[in-house]
Amino acid sequence: MNGSGILQVGSLANLAVARNPSLAALYLCGNAIRVAGALSLADVIAAGCGLTSVHLMANRICAKSLKGLMRLIAEFDVTMQMAQQDRENRMALEEEKKKRVLKSNDG
Repeated sequence: MNGSGILQVGSLANLAVARNPSLAALYLCGNAIRVAGALSLADVIAAGCGLTSVHLMANRICAKSLKGLMRLIAEFDVTMQMAQQDRENRMALEEEKKKRVLKSNDG
């Protein structure tokens, strides 16, 4: 994918990364990806995926853009953790309600 433009990175991101929980690592080193391509990738990551690491060494992305991409990934991770905690809390509340109902029916 050498010489990758925004269209190629965006297409790869949409086809391979978007909402794909089984893809954990993405190696795009040395592909001449520019800031716009990194931002396309960031948009897909922010929408949800299974990536735990993205390797972008030797591309045409400035340090500021890389930091922004890392921030987006970290924010997405926090969002996913909060959503998981929310699901667990709701399940615990439902279980507690069921126990109360059973106890009141026995009484």
